[in-house]
This record gives sequence, C-alpha cells and structure tokens, in this order.
Amino acid sequence: MEFDLIMRRMKKKILVIGNCYYVVFRFRKELIKRCVDEGFEVWTAFPDGSHGEKERGSDTAQRLKCHFSEIKMARRNFNPVDEIQLYLALRKLICQIRPDLILTFTIKPNLYGGILAHKYQIPFMMNITGLGSALGKDGFLSQILQNFMIHNMKSAACVFFQNTYDRDYFLDHGYPGKNMEMLPGSGVNLAEYRLLPYPDTSVIRFLYMARVMKEKGIEQFLELARHYADREDVEFHICGDCEEDYLPVLKKLEQEKIMVYHGQVSAVEKYIRLAHCIVLPTFYHEGVPNTLLEAMACGRPVITTDHPGCRETVLDGVNGYLCEVHDSAGLIKKTEQFLSLSEKEKENMGLAGRRKAEREFDRNMVVTTYMDYINTLIAR
Repeated sequence: MEFDLIMRRMKKKILVIGNCYYVVFRFRKELIKRCVDEGFEVWTAFPDGSHGEKERGSDTAQRLKCHFSEIKMARRNFNPVDEIQLYLALRKLICQIRPDLILTFTIKPNLYGGILAHKYQIPFMMNITGLGSALGKDGFLSQILQNFMIHNMKSAACVFFQNTYDRDYFLDHGYPGKNMEMLPGSGVNLAEYRLLPYPDTSVIRFLYMARVMKEKGIEQFLELARHYADREDVEFHICGDCEEDYLPVLKKLEQEKIMVYHGQVSAVEKYIRLAHCIVLPTFYHEGVPNTLLEAMACGRPVITTDHPGCRETVLDGVNGYLCEVHDSAGLIKKTEQFLSLSEKEKENMGLAGRRKAEREFDRNMVVTTYMDYINTLIAR
C-alpha cells in the first residue's frame, strides 16, 4: 500500500519559488526533504548568490535530491524590463515542468508565481514572509502591487501568514481571509540550532546577524557600538551581506576598533556560540526574523524592536528586551539593562528563549502544516 502511494506521488511535481537561496534551501530544506522522502518530484527556483551566499543552488539541490533552476530576480528594485523578463522566465519554467502544485515565498514569487498558477489553473500556496519595502506604503505602485497580491490570495489554495500585523493588513484591504493559515514564521530547526553553553562574561559580545541595510536597523546598531567605544569589556560584531552603501562606514569603524565586520557567513552557529546577546533593531516589514529564532534556539537573549514579527519572539524582560523602532536611546537603555544582569541572569534569559523556541517555533510544526495541505491538494 505504501509503495503504491509513493509510486503515485512520484508522478506529482511540486515547484518551490523564492527570491534567494536562504528562503528556499536554508529555511525550507526540511519541507523539501520531507516531500522528496514521500515520493514527490520537487523543483526549486530562485536567483543564485543574490545575498552573497557561498552555497550554490545546484549543489544543495543535488544533496537534497531535488531539482534547481536559476532565475534572475532583482529583489528590491522594480524595473519594468526586468519584471517582464522575470515573468517570462517563470512562465517558461512552469510550462516546461508542468507542476501539480506551486509553493511561493516572498513578494515577487507570490506575485508572478500566483498570477501564472491562476492562469494555468495550477493549485498554489502563498507564504507572506512580510510586507517588505514595497507594500504598506502610499503610492501608485504600492496600490497596484497590493491589488494583484489580494487577487492572487483569493485564488490560492492557502495563504500562510507569519504575524498578525500582515494578516490584518490584507484583511483590512479587501482580502476575505477564507483560505488563510497562521504559521510561527519559518520555524527553527531545534536539532540543528542546539542549546549552546553560555560563554564567559569577562567580555560581553553583542551580535548583529542580518543584512546590512538601513531598514534592518544597522544605523541604530552602529550608534550603539559607538556609545560603548571606550569600554574594553564590551564588543560589537556584525555578520551579514552588505546590501547598501555601508561598507566604507564599517571599514572605518573596524579600524577604530569600535566593531568587527565578518561579512556574509554560512556557519552562523560559530558566531552565536561566542555571542552573549543578539541585537536586531529592525523596522523592516518581514514575517518573523529567522535571526531571532536561531538565537533563541541556541539559548541567547535578544534585544529587538517592538515591531511586527519581532514582538512575537520576545517577552520583554524574560528572554530579551523590546525597544521602539528608530530609538537609539531606547536601545542603549535596554542594553544597559542587559549589561547590569548577573552572568546567571543572562544565561537564564537565554534558556527562557530556548524554551519559547521549543514551545512556539519548532520547524517541525511548520512542515507538518504544509504537508497536510500538500497531501490534501494532491489527493484531489
């Protein structure tokens, strides 16, 4: 019976579309592996190296026993010629593969993947990984994008939301919400991101682990580092791809020994292990920052903003601290509170984060939810 089921599924193709390697292979590899193990033929599509990743899509696809097709996509810019080319590339890919089900993540895959799935009457599921830089703003382009997104949502088999702010935004703008499901972000692999021993506190290290861009709060983090420039017992470290024109600033501050920039890194656990606290002063509209989930899973306190997607991860004063967005003074105040804790109190704060990750953000819960929908749709 099980063999017959697998043989039937081997004829079924699932296409997963995202805007970068991380979105598809770092945060969804467990889902892809589960689909492959259960007999589905899985195809993935995204632009290789768009975050400065050292990993290649084709290498990981071979390891996961799925397929990879590279597409070109400008993640943050909107150029009509580039957008038409992206749409045509996805159309060509879908016509070649002829998938039985399409899964889309991030705004442009949700937009073009959804339009094409509807056009070719292919069941599809959308994951709203945040509003990004384009949605939720005044302006003609934002309004057009919003209308197309809601059109796609209405025809999707399921729309997954990662925080209530994004859900309510679309509900308030005309999305009926009959086919929606809440997820705890992308979840975190609790076996991969293990509870790490808390480091010695003779020198306290704060770690920013995200893309180096204004909306992720890099300016507030650098201001925080400058504030403690005279203290030898406090260090500031940055890991992430430098998306905007901050490289000269980072090099200057590094020469002044105010902070250390490690660039884009693959093995983030190595840096989390040395850190005492992860700081993300973001005001970017994302679902739930994976940085925070990984930090919590490893037993590290976090300081972040009272912002959609971030506030879901932190109980203020228990597993970390929340400050207001754009508030460097508030960030410094919360950092002072953290520094005033004893070593044991810092460690206990990290342990509270691990328990919260186990209770609310286990990636297995996300995979199970997806598989329930996938099996139901394929059975139809």
